[in-house]
Amino acid sequence: LATLGMLLRSISTGTFTVMTLTDISWVSLIRLEYTGSFIALIFGAWYFYRIFPDKYFRIINTIITVLFSIGTLLVLSTPVMFFSNSIRIFLPVMSLILIYYSVKSIISLKKDMTTGILNTIGFIALLLGAINDAVLSGSNIFIFSSYITPYATIIFIFMQVIIIINRWVNSLKQEKHLMSELEYINQNLENIVIERTSELTNQKSELERQKEEIVVKNKELENNIRIKDRVFSIIEHDLKSPVFNLEMLIENLKDIPDQENRNTFIEEISKQVNFSINLIDNLLMWWQAQQNKLDYRPGKWNMTDIVLESFNLLNTQAELKNVHLSYSHRGSPKAWCDRHLVNIILRNFITNAIKFTNDNGKIYVSVEEISDLNPHLKISVRDTGVGIDYENLESLRVNKITKSTTGTQGEKGTGLGLQLCYELIKVNMGDMQIDSTRGEGTTVSFTLPIQSDQILI
Repeated sequence: LATLGMLLRSISTGTFTVMTLTDISWVSLIRLEYTGSFIALIFGAWYFYRIFPDKYFRIINTIITVLFSIGTLLVLSTPVMFFSNSIRIFLPVMSLILIYYSVKSIISLKKDMTTGILNTIGFIALLLGAINDAVLSGSNIFIFSSYITPYATIIFIFMQVIIIINRWVNSLKQEKHLMSELEYINQNLENIVIERTSELTNQKSELERQKEEIVVKNKELENNIRIKDRVFSIIEHDLKSPVFNLEMLIENLKDIPDQENRNTFIEEISKQVNFSINLIDNLLMWWQAQQNKLDYRPGKWNMTDIVLESFNLLNTQAELKNVHLSYSHRGSPKAWCDRHLVNIILRNFITNAIKFTNDNGKIYVSVEEISDLNPHLKISVRDTGVGIDYENLESLRVNKITKSTTGTQGEKGTGLGLQLCYELIKVNMGDMQIDSTRGEGTTVSFTLPIQSDQILI
């Protein structure tokens, strides 16, 4: 198509024009020249792109195609005085394209000397022909006294033919080599099949192993990114706020003479301090769990003692909302666990229950010995609070960190407590379960092994 465009240009310029064969107007001759030039540029640029593919030049070629396609329509439909101005765009674009590909062909000498030399000769011939004809169109003799682009095109095509022949010869050599290999393979087919099958099996096993490693690494990476984002979010939003509040409360405390008001401020300061300490403890504990650095010291412990210890710590908090705490157990309340970690689990569960239970509500903590094929202890914390909506409940069940929500009296949280509990329960070889009905309450349960050789799933 590029050569066809060059042919149209050739028969409309120079000594041997189409006028020697038929009677054609001067205007039609000029239209033929411009049309041929634009067609040659459009399809020539795409052919050059096939020689040296470049994603950026593909975009440029698309622009050139649209621009000079419109130019071709203008050549065919507007007066000469109008479309002849397009030569001011055509000549620079053509020259820049040829310069670009001449440089690309010179650079390609490093990779393939023979092909690079042939491409360089072809592109430089086109570049010289284009420059000569551009200058000559202004009635100035440059290198030659007539248009030489058609001859330069023949040189370029000839170089391309040599390249194709060279590739064809190399293909014949490759074919001969492959035929030789095929003959050898046919003679030793059985042994080769066995060897290749063994190699493929090994490669498949290795690929599967690598795939599994990649999956594990990706999960670890995603988890680490999630941990990092969550930690920074907690530090930024949840830890910074109480610290600022403490600073403001302390500053205001200096200016309050009334002892009763001072006591109110001191009580609020105590709340902010307790919240910050609890947050930092949970954050550090959770981080240790993520890095598998928890200090796990299991033993046989009585859950009644641990539950009552949590009640003593949280009783004041429950009394502020008139929330009643009760405890019951059935069977032996002893389990194999780390007392400190289970204490943190229970404290978080009960704190959450108090947080989301209205005034005069109730919280029931029960411990039940389950005697089945895999004996274990089930600890449940049930409240009569507001419950959890379906979306958040599903997120919690798949161990997904959720956005914290405020309690019934505006109590703050981080959304980290349940995630921490999940990790600590897993360390203690147990399992966690959450059941909730919106408006009726929530039950959070977890299991612990009774003996040291048990792992609960």
